[in-house]
Amino acid sequence: MAFIYSVTERKNSIPNAKMPRVAVATSRMMGVVPLHQIAKSISVRSTVHRADVNAVLTVLPEVVLEYLSQGLSVRLGELGSFALRFRSKAAATAKDFSSSNVKKVHIRYTPSPIMLAEMATVPVRSISSLIAEKKKAEEANEKTEEANEKTEEGVKPKDDKEPDNGGL
Repeated sequence: MAFIYSVTERKNSIPNAKMPRVAVATSRMMGVVPLHQIAKSISVRSTVHRADVNAVLTVLPEVVLEYLSQGLSVRLGELGSFALRFRSKAAATAKDFSSSNVKKVHIRYTPSPIMLAEMATVPVRSISSLIAEKKKAEEANEKTEEANEKTEEGVKPKDDKEPDNGGL
């Protein structure tokens, strides 16, 4: 398990910077884990059947949203907590401010200290090193397959019949 990144160069947005271009890392996701796979993984680690885990995980967002809409923060143990946040347009005075000034509502996730500590132990790898490693493994597999084919070709099955000498 590792955090994967790719490196891209872009224009330096800092005014009067010494370097006009900089190289920065961008995190890369290697795929998506669907809900049924998460449910299966949880059921293997617990005494709860996959269907029951799936049912709970399916309703979880609905319950979390219910509590968030009541102005509550939702803490999910070692996973972390969720809270509503929003952006608003400024008004000249508090009297002039109304709910129409609120422009963007979003949910903020804050990982628990345990989650942060666990994430700190995960290594970081570049996607280019991952691709090179995969290519090397594929080449090794091809060589193994070729060696197996040559071995199979070199071994002739024995014929149980005695050679025909033409009656001599």
